[in-house]
Amino acid sequence: MDAEYNRTYLDQLTASIDQEKRRSLIRWWAGESEAIKIEILRRQSEVVARLRRKQTKEDRAEFFFACLVWAVSEVRSLLEAPHQKKRLSQAQVADLDRLALMRARKIKAKKSAPKKSLLDRKYYLLIKKLRDEEKLSWRDCAEYMKKNRKVSVSWSHLRRAFLEIERERELAGKG
Repeated sequence: MDAEYNRTYLDQLTASIDQEKRRSLIRWWAGESEAIKIEILRRQSEVVARLRRKQTKEDRAEFFFACLVWAVSEVRSLLEAPHQKKRLSQAQVADLDRLALMRARKIKAKKSAPKKSLLDRKYYLLIKKLRDEEKLSWRDCAEYMKKNRKVSVSWSHLRRAFLEIERERELAGKG
C-alpha cells in the first residue's frame, strides 16, 4: 500500500532527520520492548504539544508521524549517550536510568521459558490428550513433538512446563 503523503511537509517537520534515518528510527522503535514504546509515545505527546503550531488539518498524519520520529530520536540518542561519552544533565541521567531499567526488565522477561508459552498457547491440549488418552510417556510426548510438530523440547522441560501450565490453569479456573 503506497499511499500519497506530503513528503515536503514531513521533511520540513523533521528537518535534520532524512528519510533513511526516519526509517531506521522506526525500525529501532519496532524492536524495543512495550515499556520503551509506551515511554516513546508519552514523549511523542510532549513533542505534539511543542509543535502544535506547525500542524495543519490536511497533513495531520504526517504531523503525528514526525512527532513520533522526534520522540524516538530523543529516546534513542539518550540511550546511546553513555556510549558516545556525551555530557548529560541530572534530569537526563535520571531518564537514562529509568530507560535502562526498562530495558533490563525486557532482557529478564525474554529469558523466561519461551517454549513454555508456546506449549501453553499451541500444544497444551495436544499434550494433555497424548498423556491422558494415548497414555504416552513424557519421553514419547517429546519425541512426538519433535517428529510431528517440529518442536524440539526435552522430555524433562516438557514435563516441568506442562505441570506448571496445568497448575496455573487450575488456579485461573480454566481447568
